[in-house]
Amino acid sequence: MTDDSRFEPATGPSREQMNPKELFLCSAATCAALTALSIMKRQRIAPVNFEVTVSGRLSTDEVRAESVYESFEVFYRVETRNDDDDARVGRAIILAHDKYCGLVRMLKMIGPVSRGISAVVSVPAASMP
Repeated sequence: MTDDSRFEPATGPSREQMNPKELFLCSAATCAALTALSIMKRQRIAPVNFEVTVSGRLSTDEVRAESVYESFEVFYRVETRNDDDDARVGRAIILAHDKYCGLVRMLKMIGPVSRGISAVVSVPAASMP
């Protein structure tokens, strides 16, 4: 998540350089992130940092025209300011992932989708020894 709450690829190729299959996963990650962020905002949770990673297993070892996705993994990593926010983040992500994100629901029609969540409280640099 950028400072202006936009989601951009952190590593790897830019969106313009992605092949269609990579772009599909990037779109799913963006949808999941925006949906979860919307739910967090309604709950007055302002994450310090928020990352979503989506990966998929293809039917072939190399990307080809006939390659299709067989399964997916979605991993959410959120840093919050305090324990109260940290406890509510998991619920917001579960709602986004299981109920409200249209692209995650679409992934589930293609193959199994596993979910991982890492919610941590960030420690301000000034409070470190």
